[in-house]
Amino acid sequence: MVSPATAFETLVQDFCSEVEDGPVDPHALLRRLVELVAGALEMPVAEPTDHEYEDTRDLAVVTRAVSVNLAAMLGERDLYWEVFDPRNLSDPVAGSLLDDLADIYRDLRRGLHILSTGSPDDAMWEWRFSFDTHWGNHATDAIRVLHRWASNQPRLSEG
Repeated sequence: MVSPATAFETLVQDFCSEVEDGPVDPHALLRRLVELVAGALEMPVAEPTDHEYEDTRDLAVVTRAVSVNLAAMLGERDLYWEVFDPRNLSDPVAGSLLDDLADIYRDLRRGLHILSTGSPDDAMWEWRFSFDTHWGNHATDAIRVLHRWASNQPRLSEG
């Protein structure tokens, strides 16, 4: 049986590969994000080491390249409206699907870097912490927007 940590690493690699490779079918991207959120919720609690990990220059370069690919895919579908905290009555603000997806990518890719250079527990801790504090919010916003977009166009594949 595959551990939740190994399963999550596979989900991260699949998502990162998909957005790095160019235009993405919104149905496929929606499915990947739902799988990532479900995987993050199943991830075991890990205790990090004291090691500090620096972001690599490569992370910024690759994230910019992914942003260019996503911008081409999204076109005019980038912006959407949301309320910042749905538990409180407030005016809607503009959100950016491009920003959501690029931030998710960067946070997940950072965990892959930590995994390749350090402790698996550090990578698991990073992914879970960033899910709870950052990319999880972007993912849930993006899921709602992608669902609306994908539900209004035919599926390119059933896989």
